[in-house]
Amino acid sequence: MSIRELLEKRHGIVKEEELVSYLKSIYGNFSLSDFKRALMILELRGVIYVEWFKRGSKIIRLRRAK
Repeated sequence: MSIRELLEKRHGIVKEEELVSYLKSIYGNFSLSDFKRALMILELRGVIYVEWFKRGSKIIRLRRAK
C-alpha cells in the first residue's frame, strides 16, 4: 500500500508518526531520509501537503482534485 492509498483509506489525513509506524510494519526498517524524500516528492507534485500540528509533530493531508 502506498502513502497515497493509506491517506485515501484514512479520509485524507494522517499524523506523521502514525504513517512512519504503519510503513515500518509493512516494509520493515527504512531510512527516515527516504521517507522525507518521498513526502517531499509527493508534496512537490501536488499530491499531498504537510503542515505543523504540535511541537515537532506534522500532519500529512491528501490534496483533493479541484
